[in-house]
Amino acid sequence: MFFASPIWLALLLPPWAAVAVWLMWSRRGARTDVPFLALWRGGDENTPRERREFRVPPRAVVAAMAAAGLAIVAAGRPGVGWTSPLDGPHITIILDRGLTMSVGARRAEVVDAAANALNEAFGLGPTDFVPVPDGSVSHTDRSDWPGPAREIPPTQERTAEAVRVAVQQALAKTSGPVVVLTDHAVPDSPRIVQIAPTKPIENVAITQFAVRESPAPQAMVTVANFSTHERATLRVRSGERAAVERQIDLPRTAGGEAKFFLDLPSLDAAAVAEIEVADDIAIDNVAHAKRQRNSPAIELRAPGAAAEVRRVVDAYSKARAAGEGSGTIAVVAEDAVPSDVPVAILATTSSSSGSRGGGGSGAGAVTVAAHPVSAGVDWDDAKPQAAGMPPGQGWRAVVSVGDRPAVAVRESPHRQVWIGMDAPDFARTPDFVIFWTNIFDWLAGTGNDEAGAVADAAQHWVSTVVPPVRIAPPPTADWRSKLASLKPAHRRTMDVTSAVLLASVICLMLAAMWWPRRSLTPFSAARTV
Repeated sequence: MFFASPIWLALLLPPWAAVAVWLMWSRRGARTDVPFLALWRGGDENTPRERREFRVPPRAVVAAMAAAGLAIVAAGRPGVGWTSPLDGPHITIILDRGLTMSVGARRAEVVDAAANALNEAFGLGPTDFVPVPDGSVSHTDRSDWPGPAREIPPTQERTAEAVRVAVQQALAKTSGPVVVLTDHAVPDSPRIVQIAPTKPIENVAITQFAVRESPAPQAMVTVANFSTHERATLRVRSGERAAVERQIDLPRTAGGEAKFFLDLPSLDAAAVAEIEVADDIAIDNVAHAKRQRNSPAIELRAPGAAAEVRRVVDAYSKARAAGEGSGTIAVVAEDAVPSDVPVAILATTSSSSGSRGGGGSGAGAVTVAAHPVSAGVDWDDAKPQAAGMPPGQGWRAVVSVGDRPAVAVRESPHRQVWIGMDAPDFARTPDFVIFWTNIFDWLAGTGNDEAGAVADAAQHWVSTVVPPVRIAPPPTADWRSKLASLKPAHRRTMDVTSAVLLASVICLMLAAMWWPRRSLTPFSAARTV
């Protein structure tokens, strides 16, 4: 039994003291002298003596005292509690099913350990099961969650951040223990119990991969060792036959890195680096690199360029940002054409009137020549009209309207594209963006025809390396001890204040029934003086 307000129990002390005094000092009977009867003579050892003895108090007094005691006990708000194996505390179980926990039997190990330990420590009871990275909460029981935890499919995701978020949400939304089955670091809290696999992960990873073509083809591979392995096989290949293989010594320190340089016989458009070792995670054992041309830097040098041309130049520059070694492309008016960079020339209004004597009408049938600049555009829907003639010699029309060019190209002194057409609705269609993207790609030398106009120095190798899987150090605290230190099995409680008050009222009613009535002693009339 427990009391919600035990201070009231202090009122029991005065009645107990009064009862004790009454029992100790009120047991001697009243003395009565009978001088005219000689019942006993002498004072020897056989002479009867007055004895103290316990006499049961009147039942009315007992009932009254019980009523007072029960009323005082009721003031203390008594309750009773008991432990039930079926009513354990509410627990949240967070299961990490990410890349590192999906290796071998690591997940099954922690699920089995947690299922047995939780049943022993808390018994059965409500449980929230949260798999990560899903984050969905399943309300279940401690006898049911191990089945789904073993059957849920693994993932190849990095879940360190997802585990941290799930733990913070569980701490904020619940008040019971939070059991986390993961090998990642978790926040420190007295409510958190982390159960991690006992077997460490063996992982060897490629952390960097770089390729250069001059002065000689060569690859640099950086390897990190998170395992007990000491040797591995490193292989770099480019194309079908250009492959180099070497046995390497891995770094001896945990997480240590080492760089290895391999000379290649030749380079194709792409290269692959592989490390062959018997580790647990294969996803970071491969890295790729490919030859790529830098996007050009586009300069708009035509003050009178239309707003839609300005927008497409800005969009292209943001989507394909120029890098180190990138070439330059200029968008200019035809009265200020530079000779040192590839250019897109916008026809002026004077050319649209045919002042150069090109002759012919600006309208007519649209003729399209096969060329990267005109590819992928629905020119019939664009409905262009020719506007003038390109300046100078050496132009080849790729889009013509009637017998006049609307779009023309030439290769010298640098690649140039002349745009001399009037198509008011063309800028509202996706083909407008495709057309200008074709122009910039061809001027930069990335079209699908002959060699580009931008120097080879603008080419570079871009590598793709999977970030290595870095394993957090195992927790040093004993999770079994921490689990035992948490609140034990839940106790059921019931408030019995009403029952005690009812018993007090019943005792008071019995005391009133049993209390003796006051009455006069009857005497016979003959003895009345």
